[in-house]
Amino acid sequence: MDKWEYWYNLCEHINIIEMGHIVTTNYHPKRNINFFIFGMVISGSRTIQVGNIKLFLKTGDYFLLPPSVPHSGIKLDRHDIYFIHFRCKYTLLKKKAKIMAKEIILPITGKVPKKMHLDEFFQYLNKDYASKKISKSLIELHFQSILSYISEYMQSLLNQSNQDLSLAESLNNFILENKCNNITAEDFEHHFNLSYKKLNNTFKKIYGKTIKQDFITQKITYASQLLLEGNKLIDTSEKVGYEDYFYFLKVFKHIKGMTPTQFLKYHYSK
Repeated sequence: MDKWEYWYNLCEHINIIEMGHIVTTNYHPKRNINFFIFGMVISGSRTIQVGNIKLFLKTGDYFLLPPSVPHSGIKLDRHDIYFIHFRCKYTLLKKKAKIMAKEIILPITGKVPKKMHLDEFFQYLNKDYASKKISKSLIELHFQSILSYISEYMQSLLNQSNQDLSLAESLNNFILENKCNNITAEDFEHHFNLSYKKLNNTFKKIYGKTIKQDFITQKITYASQLLLEGNKLIDTSEKVGYEDYFYFLKVFKHIKGMTPTQFLKYHYSK
């Protein structure tokens, strides 16, 4: 069976059981479990047999070990991995020709988009999960966002040209690098030497959203992190590039469905 032949559609709420970080040399243990395991290889390599599929994972790869499918190591591996055990409802699908941007659909392995710095993000999540400083529901929400992004990327690989994929990924990296700045359509055109219309159409074709939608979402996601780390509202507004404090509050509520104050109260009351 092709490792990309079947995709898992992760439905409804994701319930994290455990998460952690491991740096070691070993064989992956032989197990048959009743929950998912998501892992991201930070460095080194990891070999796993899932049913009759053999996975040879390298730095930047992820794996998604499904429930009720036996898995075990293939050889002795030296690796640095973040892992999350979780439960959720799911369905098993044949890989789709049409991208379903609003669904989390993943094969059992794939490549994490370059320059996403997910190692730092997992470090942040794992630290807060262990310290219990923020609510479990917020950590689950962040994890679901990570899976959603990887899902969009993996689905985009099925039908898009390498040129479009490369451009869309470069656009995404540019957005991430400038999420604290106020960049304009002209800035995008100058950086990529292409019309904004061309850039926006390519980005939307790959990721199912416009450049502007993603740029705002990245700003507010980062603002949420800053607030949870103890930054003041006015300072957070300025750090993510909003000079107009009241406009920042309006955008935050539009993206998150609640004001920053309500957001903090909700997550620290858990």
